[in-house]
Amino acid sequence: MSNPNITLATSIVPDDRLKIQLVASKSWVLHGIDILSVNCFDELNKLIDKFPHVDFVGNDRTGRHLTGKPVVFINDILHHLKATKSQTLGIINSDIIAHSLNNLIPKIRELSKIGLVYGPRLDIANSKERNGVLDPFGFDFFFFHRSLLDVWKESQFCLGMPFWDHWFPLVALLENKNIAKLHCNNFCHVSHSTHRDSSFFLFNDHFVQKLIPYIKHNTVGFGTDFDFSPYSDLKSKAINKQGSNYNQNLVKFYDKLTKYVLNFLDQNSQIIKL
Repeated sequence: MSNPNITLATSIVPDDRLKIQLVASKSWVLHGIDILSVNCFDELNKLIDKFPHVDFVGNDRTGRHLTGKPVVFINDILHHLKATKSQTLGIINSDIIAHSLNNLIPKIRELSKIGLVYGPRLDIANSKERNGVLDPFGFDFFFFHRSLLDVWKESQFCLGMPFWDHWFPLVALLENKNIAKLHCNNFCHVSHSTHRDSSFFLFNDHFVQKLIPYIKHNTVGFGTDFDFSPYSDLKSKAINKQGSNYNQNLVKFYDKLTKYVLNFLDQNSQIIKL
């Protein structure tokens, strides 16, 4: 099935999960979707020959100074998507495998004409598995019409780093765009071990900083029933290591905010279960 008007952007990583990323990228191309991978120039030579079905674009700027890795900023991905001719655009994590999209793609294209479509992955044991569990905390795929490209203003969020996946649909909502959350088993992810590092706190803090200006200036009720006032004091105590539980108290605030955001998105999204 050909879908020449759909371009999905990602950033393939030349690491030990290269094989699963190859399976994932081929699964999207199999459904007629163009794949654009945005990478730093140092990575291109390691990837282009292995992924002839993917369009690669080199990018000067990376988030290495923030994370120690050449991760790509979401805004740079949006910039390169803008240069395509596709009307339906999207962003996916590079290890998401697509299954049986022929009937789903028309629905995605229809919904993306009026807003953003996003959703969680299905965690599976291996690439051939079809049964799994939907991720309750994160989102791995996003589709939208190119008219939404300017919704997401400059930020430090990077693909593959925490909290960009919460920020992306929430900002669209706060900018009065329609958002639809898709629950289905078509977007699969082979489970692997992960761990929190310093980037978790860095991007969680950035997430809060980006949300605070919206509290008094949004029309969808965001923040009216969440108390942001302790944040500055909790952050100051964590930075200065004041008190016996300075880190734990800040983490509790972050976790409480995450639950609030996820609940708020659910309450304000069109929920589609397939």
